[in-house]
Amino acid sequence: MAFNPHFYVQGSEYDALKYLSDSTKAHLFKSWAVPFREKVFPLIDEEPFARLYDDKASRPETPINVLVGALILKELFDIHDQEVYEKIMFDVSFQYALRTTTYREQPMDYNSLGLFRERNTAYEAMTGVDLIENCILKLSSELAELMNFCSQFHHKDAPTIISRIKKMRRMEVLYTSVRNLVKRVDEQGTDTIAKRLRHYLDENDLRKMIYYCWPEEVDSRTEDLLQDARRILQTCKTNYDQTSEYLQMIRVLKEPWRS
Repeated sequence: MAFNPHFYVQGSEYDALKYLSDSTKAHLFKSWAVPFREKVFPLIDEEPFARLYDDKASRPETPINVLVGALILKELFDIHDQEVYEKIMFDVSFQYALRTTTYREQPMDYNSLGLFRERNTAYEAMTGVDLIENCILKLSSELAELMNFCSQFHHKDAPTIISRIKKMRRMEVLYTSVRNLVKRVDEQGTDTIAKRLRHYLDENDLRKMIYYCWPEEVDSRTEDLLQDARRILQTCKTNYDQTSEYLQMIRVLKEPWRS
């Protein structure tokens, strides 16, 4: 997939702001969306993320600053991925904050955040560099100003936001490892998958488990995943210990999950 920096669409014949009443616009321009749009969003540096993408022509990606901005807003509002997606689709305050009001079709899919986190996690595993962390740390002072302006966000500084994103990314890694091993066992057919684990075989399970996970559920859901990981390893016994899925599961479980 190719890397596309975000070029603002100016002078578009379509702009969601045109369809707002004067009173609605007045309310919008007094909201949190203005300082986010003017102070935080322009300072999101897209260029370091170019290394996540190759040079081959492909369909346009969701702009990196929209993805990073959406990840920040997800944590500030304590919402899950699916709700972020819906707000970007239908909430003009989110569109205004992320400078996408001139898009006739919003540049976001329901799985955009998950795929972006996955790509960053893979890059960090190879290089030891967390691009998302580096990017958000550079926004520390601007986010602090935003907290002072918007009391509804309570207090979430840059390190807190980064920590919450890291927890979500680690949970995704664990989920993927469990799901892949469950699928391998099911495909090989030499052992029976416990009823509790069969939901991993459902093609909609990722969406239910990850994209609908509220921030306050991440710790408890991670603990459930750790228990499921141990269950599937017990099922595997010695039949799968040379498979890539089994070895990946062992590597993942060696991580300090309670640190």
